[in-house]
Parts: sequence; structure tokens; C-alpha cells
Amino acid sequence: MLIEKSWKIIFLAVIILIGIVLILTTLPSIHTRFGRADLLGYWSAAFLLSQGENFSDDVLILQTQNEITNSNRGFPIKSWNPPWLLTWLLPFTFVGFDSAATLWLLSNFLLIFVSIVFVWRSYALPSISRRWFWLPILAAFIFPFTATALVVGQVNSLVLFGLASFLYLYKNSNDFGAGVALSLTMAKPQLVYLTIPLILMSSIRHRRWNIILGFSSFLLVSIFIVFVIRPTFLGEYIGSISGGGLLNYLSPTAPVVLSVFFNFIWIRLIGFLLLPIAVWLWFRRGRNLDMGLLVDVSLLASIITTPFLWSYDYIVLLIPLIRIWIWMIDRVLSLAGTIALAIVMMALYIFLYDMRILTPSEIYYAWFPVLIAAIYGWLWYRNNRIYEDISNAPAIHGDFPAVADQIGAPE
Repeated sequence: MLIEKSWKIIFLAVIILIGIVLILTTLPSIHTRFGRADLLGYWSAAFLLSQGENFSDDVLILQTQNEITNSNRGFPIKSWNPPWLLTWLLPFTFVGFDSAATLWLLSNFLLIFVSIVFVWRSYALPSISRRWFWLPILAAFIFPFTATALVVGQVNSLVLFGLASFLYLYKNSNDFGAGVALSLTMAKPQLVYLTIPLILMSSIRHRRWNIILGFSSFLLVSIFIVFVIRPTFLGEYIGSISGGGLLNYLSPTAPVVLSVFFNFIWIRLIGFLLLPIAVWLWFRRGRNLDMGLLVDVSLLASIITTPFLWSYDYIVLLIPLIRIWIWMIDRVLSLAGTIALAIVMMALYIFLYDMRILTPSEIYYAWFPVLIAAIYGWLWYRNNRIYEDISNAPAIHGDFPAVADQIGAPE
């Protein structure tokens, strides 16, 4: 009965979200800009692909975008993403840009909503999942980087949805579906450059071959579609990105901060050194690591050390943030400590919104994922200490499993 009631409330929440989207996209003052800024680059590239044109050509992109917006823009908004992303966006080119923007905004709301539900149901114990399911939904949609991603029409929701769906399907032993879902994270591979190799190696170690099959087959089909429509796409795309322009952006990541401090741009590529180190650590200590913990830790490390992202890409940090919220509900801290941390988290939200208004450069957000990683590590340590204390205590009348469940013991 409780589960049925929960899903009725979730369905009602979805209807409310759809209503909000419809209102936002029909108000003239908002309709002209909400959910369109970045989508313009993605949609115009996908549109050129649908016409068999060179979607990496700056002149064609600019011409297409000026026709769409009825303006005289002097520079194109480019999509640096891998070409297979355009395959996934092709259905949105069947309609005009205005209609596509409305559809993508609605899709973004639903992708984020379903992602939060999947991660919550993957991480939370059943009793917590039923009683507190509203918390992650509320916290996710008021998360500053969720709001920004929706406003600009980002595709990072595909990365969030891909990881969330993978965790849910992996837990329910739907390996092929989990692999297909994981391939969606390749919309922005720089956000998961440590996570994906470790997941694939873990899948091989545990002989879950269908994950590898689902991941590779969906990407291969997507690339094949691009090849059929535009056989010369590979050389054109490589030529477009080979100028190294991405390294010129002041992304909010630790390598970029270090490169600015030491005035040495190649520090931004430190990830090429960190990946083999991460693989070595996995072989040494992490081969039997819980998949959720593997995703959380590697995702935080990827976001902190990647050479390029925008602050709104922090939306993928909702996955480890959900684990933090669960630990807070589980009373890993004292009641006073939990309340204090909740106040700190709310203050962070307010401060980040204020930064969005006042801060001129993206690089000033680089502290945020480092702070989240520190909070995550602290609560993980506290949770493990509590579980170890209970494990070492003598069981009384067979009550040990119930106590362990109540504190949210590690999987």
C-alpha cells in the first residue's frame, strides 16, 4: 500500500513538472530564452547532420543558427561533443528549433526526475526510500547547477540519466540494459573519464559480459548512423577539435586552477597520468568494491580533475550527493551534527546562486566538487566506523540485522 501510494505521488509530481514546463515555454518573456542557449549549438549540428552536411563547419553552423534565430550573430555556438550525440538528437530535428527547445526542456525535466528516482531507489533502504522519497527530488531541482542546466538547454542530463539508469539496472541484474544506459554517459565523456574504464573493468572481472555488449553495441550503432549519413564525418570532426581550443577555457577544475597558477597550460591534461593510477589502485584495492561506491568516488575524481567542463556539468554530482543525504537521514552524525550539515548544505545552495549572479568567471566554482568530496569522505568514514562498532558488538536476541539495516550499512 505504501509503495502504491508513493508511486501515485511520484506520478502527480511528474504531471506538475510537465505543467511547469508548459507554463515556462508559453510565457513570451521566458519563451525566447529559456532552455535555448546551448541547445542551439547541439540542434544546429544535428540538423546539419540530418541534411547530410558538414556539422563541424563553422560557416555552415553560423549560417544555420542565424537563420534559426533570425539574427546576425558574428560567431557560431559549436557543439564539441562526440558525433554520436547528434544521432541521439536527430528526432528533435524533425520539428523546428522552437518546438525542439520545448521538447528538450520537457525531456530534461523528465531525465533528471527519473535519474533521481533511480539513484534513490538504488542507494536507499526500502524504509528510507518510501518515507523520504520527496527529499532527493526537492533537493535536486533546487540544486543551482540543475537550474542552470535547464535554463541553457544542456545535454549533461544524459550523463546523469545514463549513470543513474546503469546503477538501477545493474542492481536489478539487467546487464544489457545497464550497458546501453552507460553508453549515454558518452555524450560528455570528459565527465566520466575515470568512471567508465573502472566500470567496464569491474564488469569484465565479474564476467558480466552483457554490460560490455550493451555499452559497445549502442555506441557502434550510433556511430554507424552518423557514417551512413555523412561518411566523411570523422576527418571533419577531428579537424574541428584538433586546434586545442577547449584548453583555452577557464573551466572550474583543479588542473585548470593549477595551470593558471603556474602559467603552464599542459597541466590541464594531468588526467592522462591519473587514469593509469586509478586503474592501478583498482587492481590493488578496488576490485571487489561496491558498484555504487565505485561510481561515486570515480565520478567525484573525474569532475575534480577533468581538463574541461562547465559549472553546470556539476549536475552529475547529484549522484554522490544523494548518498550524502541518505547518510544524513541514517543519522551517521549526531542529531545536532545532521542539522548543522543540513544548514551548511542549504547555505551552499544560496551562496552558489549568489555566485551565479556575481561571479564573472567559471573557474571560481572549482572549490565546490572538492568540498563535496571532502563531505562525502567524512560521512563514509563515519558510516563505516558505526557499522564496524555494531559488527564487533555481540548480537542480542538476533537483533543485529535489524540494527545494521537501520544505520544504512554499506552494501
